[in-house]
Amino acid sequence: MLADANGAFGKLLFSMATVMFFETLPEELAFRGYIHRNLNTRLSRWLAGIVVVALFVLLPVVLGTIARQLPGMEVTIGGSTHLTAEYRVTMTVFGSFVQYSRFLRRAIEP
Repeated sequence: MLADANGAFGKLLFSMATVMFFETLPEELAFRGYIHRNLNTRLSRWLAGIVVVALFVLLPVVLGTIARQLPGMEVTIGGSTHLTAEYRVTMTVFGSFVQYSRFLRRAIEP
């Protein structure tokens, strides 16, 4: 029984590391790093934030559409075969929260 728990824990750690290095980290570097920094030089801080959140929400739509055109590719986004309204709301709220956190951090820094 303990061996099963250790195996499951190892799989969980591996899954978390995979998601962090192949999804979360590149996404944060791209959206809240590169894109936001460049938009922030041309637009107001809040407008740049709104554009970044919109791009963040649109990315699964674009990638899902492209993936569906590839033969033999099964696409699951947010646990469904199509993009649900709940998933879009979740992405919008999460993206907005992360962007707001960035604004708040910048406001606190000296």
